[in-house]
Amino acid sequence: MTIQLSAKRRWLALVIVLAALGRGGSAWAAPFVTLSFSGTLTQVNFQCPSPAPFGAVVPGQSWQLTYTFDAATTDVDGLPLGSAASKARRPPPGAAEGGEVMKRRLTAIGVALVAGGLAAPAPAAPTAINTCRTIGASGSYLVGRNLSAAVDCLKVAADFVTIDLGGFAISGGGAGAGGKGITDGGAPRRGIEVRNGSLTGFNEGMGLASTTGAVIEGVRASSNGTGIHVGIGALVRGNVASGNVIGIHAADAGTIENNVADGNGGIGINTGDHCRIAGNSAGGSLGNGIRTGNHSVVIGNATYGTAGTGILAGDGGTLADNTSAANFVRGIEAGAGSTVARNTVRDNGAITNGDGIKVTCPSNVIGNTATGSPNNLVLNGVGCNDIDNLF
Repeated sequence: MTIQLSAKRRWLALVIVLAALGRGGSAWAAPFVTLSFSGTLTQVNFQCPSPAPFGAVVPGQSWQLTYTFDAATTDVDGLPLGSAASKARRPPPGAAEGGEVMKRRLTAIGVALVAGGLAAPAPAAPTAINTCRTIGASGSYLVGRNLSAAVDCLKVAADFVTIDLGGFAISGGGAGAGGKGITDGGAPRRGIEVRNGSLTGFNEGMGLASTTGAVIEGVRASSNGTGIHVGIGALVRGNVASGNVIGIHAADAGTIENNVADGNGGIGINTGDHCRIAGNSAGGSLGNGIRTGNHSVVIGNATYGTAGTGILAGDGGTLADNTSAANFVRGIEAGAGSTVARNTVRDNGAITNGDGIKVTCPSNVIGNTATGSPNNLVLNGVGCNDIDNLF
């Protein structure tokens, strides 16, 4: 019997092996475990991709542990095989007494191996960061103090890097002084995660525009040119980006959710196409609150008191369950082919003869409430489905 164990899941493989031994079947297989046994089997081999059973993993190498059984002379209850007592307690037809003995022994071996340290080792501690530097290797990093830099502070020069700011702040010389608090250096990167700290006083607090699939959580970005700037497919969640020129700027296919982007000098949240923008607050900006490209989903956001439009979306989007109030130009604007449903807007465009909701037809405009604006509902063109709107 040979059991092949994944280098990264040795402990899981053993659990699966033990479960298989308890099933009573004659063969069992999984993507990284192959198990078979019979009543005449006398040897078991364990093979793992590591130079030693409890050593570090070395790609391309393996180790093997061989255990040889004595010929079974007793049944599972310790009675001599072939004796009258043993025959009286014989297993059901098709079951092998020797196989039962070996399964019980193999279970004991597996438990001993787990107890002996074959379980997965504890993860390595994050690498400490106590000065501005270049991060050149994948892994986990933990900032241990406040950092400052006249230009760039942390430059990520590797894929799959996680940076925990540890609640500390990275400060620059001011938005006009240039530099980025955390940057990918303009090189294509993947899988960079940053969380739990503050970025202030940079041209870009978070400058990961060339990174695909970045994750930004729990970051406070203030007094930057752009607070958080991320590339394609990013997740930006639970951040505060206020008092910048642009709060959050995300490329296509991003998810921007549960952020606060209030009081920015330009746009609160600005994204490309095919984004999901949900549960954000974007008020008090000197431009638009939320601006997104085509085919985006904008759900459950609150915008208010901007100098532009509360929510401005391109063609083919879905805008639902948002609120938008007291914006200088209009509450919500959507392009052709959109669905605009169950939004509540009020008191927009009062000075500018502006609009509550403005939609380019053909689009679906359903169940919205628009009050207190010079033009509560404006449908441009023909072909809009105007259903159950209150204005």
